Amino acid sequence: MKTITLIHPIEIKAKETGELLESISSVPVRRLKTGDLLSAIDAAGGDDKPGTLLRYLTSRATRLTLKQVDDLELDDGVQIFEAVESFLPNSLRTGRIASNSSQGHSDTPPTSDGGDRDN
Repeated sequence: MKTITLIHPIEIKAKETGELLESISSVPVRRLKTGDLLSAIDAAGGDDKPGTLLRYLTSRATRLTLKQVDDLELDDGVQIFEAVESFLPNSLRTGRIASNSSQGHSDTPPTSDGGDRDN
């Protein structure tokens, strides 16, 4: 299990008065079970909807409601998504949400040096 400290705590307020009932400042992310994955696939409609699947898996792993998952500030959501995805097999991972440009060499073949290949 991993615990994610939220940058922007979730505030649960009373509908009638707006009174703050609870503030959630950290979220435990538990390891997923096979049933969690199967339920999430069913809930996502079985279609190729990685966002919906990740939403349901995140809800199951954190015990947050779907609305709470949707209402997370983006920086908190990304932290939690990465934690949830770390428990998935490679074949089910959606990959990094944002990646830096590689500073390494590209896959482009090197240019010819113009030398004689017969030697």
